[in-house]
Amino acid sequence: MTSEDTSRDYLCPYFEEKKCQSCSLLTMSYRKSLESKMLNVTNLFPNQTIDPIVETGFPFTGRAKTKWAVGGSLPNIKLGFPDHNGNVLHDLRQCPQHQEQLNSLANLITEGMIKYKISPYDIITKKGELKFITLMQAHDSDEILLRYTLRSRECLERLIKMTKELMHTCSNLVVASATLQPIHMAKRHGETEILLTERHYIQETINDLTLLYGPRSFIQGSPDIKSKLYQKACEIFLKVKGQNVLDLYCGTGAFALHLAESAKSICGVEISDESITLAKKSAKINQLSNVEFRTLDADNLCDNGHEIDKNFDTFVVNPPRRGLSKQLISLIIDSSCSHLLYSSCNPQSLQRDINLLAPSFALTELTPFDMFPFTHHLECLALLTRY
Repeated sequence: MTSEDTSRDYLCPYFEEKKCQSCSLLTMSYRKSLESKMLNVTNLFPNQTIDPIVETGFPFTGRAKTKWAVGGSLPNIKLGFPDHNGNVLHDLRQCPQHQEQLNSLANLITEGMIKYKISPYDIITKKGELKFITLMQAHDSDEILLRYTLRSRECLERLIKMTKELMHTCSNLVVASATLQPIHMAKRHGETEILLTERHYIQETINDLTLLYGPRSFIQGSPDIKSKLYQKACEIFLKVKGQNVLDLYCGTGAFALHLAESAKSICGVEISDESITLAKKSAKINQLSNVEFRTLDADNLCDNGHEIDKNFDTFVVNPPRRGLSKQLISLIIDSSCSHLLYSSCNPQSLQRDINLLAPSFALTELTPFDMFPFTHHLECLALLTRY
C-alpha cells in the first residue's frame, strides 16, 4: 500500500477515540472513500456502465439533518446513538458532519434541559421524558425545525418555555414540535404530534424551487448532493422525453416539482397527509399548475388503483431503504410506463428490485451520489427502460 493509500484529509475526534465508527471510511482520504464506494457499486452491478460518483463539496459540515438519541441523566446529558441495548454511551453532539448551527443548537438544548429539569429517557428504568431530538435545517434560508420525541406530556409546559428561550437565542429556529411515543422502544415517531410554534414548516430554495418541510417530512440530508440529484433527474427526464409522470413516495414533492417544467402532467403519491399538504402548497408557491398530489400508500397502490390514471409514461420512485413492495413491482410491470426513474439510498435493495423488474425493464443508466460522506452508504439514481 502506498503512502497515498493511507493519507487522510478529514479527522473526527469521536472516530479517533472510537466513540463513533459510523463514518467507517475516515481511515482513508475522501478521494479513496469515493473509490471504495464505486467499487462496491461496481460489484453489485458488474455488467453495467456506471457514471462517475457525484461527490459533495462538503465532506464535513454538510449534513443538514440530525437524529440524536437522548441519554445520560441530569445534568450529564448525552446526545448520540443508542447501542444494541438502547443505551447512549457517548455524547456526540459536536459531530463534524453536521452543519455548525445544528451542533450549536444542540448545546443550547442540553442547557435548557438542565434549567427546566427535562430528564433524558432511561431505557433500563423506563423513566425520564425526552427520548430523541431531531433537527432539520433548510438550505438557503437556514431555517431550523426542532422535533422532540417524548414519553408523555409530563414536561410539556416546561418544554414550551424552554423552546421559547431557544427561539429567542437562535433566531432561525422557527418550527418546533413534540411527538408522543409512550411505547418502550427506540421509535422516533408517535401517533400524536403537538406543534409548539405558529410556523408549521421550514422553507428552502433548491435549484430555484421552493420546497417545504414539516416535523414528519422526509428531507435529504445533504443540500449540496440533493441539488445535483434533482438536476440529474431532470436531465434524464428530458432525454427520455417523458410527458405524464407518476411520482411515488413523493414526500413533499421535490422530484415532482423539479420535473414539472418539462412534463405535461405529474401526480405525486405519498402516505403522509402532512407531506401532501406541503407539496400542494409548494406547487402553488412555485406556480406549477400541472402537478397534483394525493395521499395514498405507494406500497399498496394496486389496492387503490381505481384512483390513479393508468396513462403514465414515466414512473419516479424514491422508496425507503427496504425498497419497493412486491405489489408495486407488479403494478409497474403491468403498467403502460416506458421509463422508471429509481432513486435509492440502498444499492442492495435497488439491485434486488432491478432483478425483479428485469422481465420487463432493462437498467440503462446508473449514477451514484455521495449523499453520506465517509460512510458505506450512498444514493443511486437509476434509469430503467422497458424492452
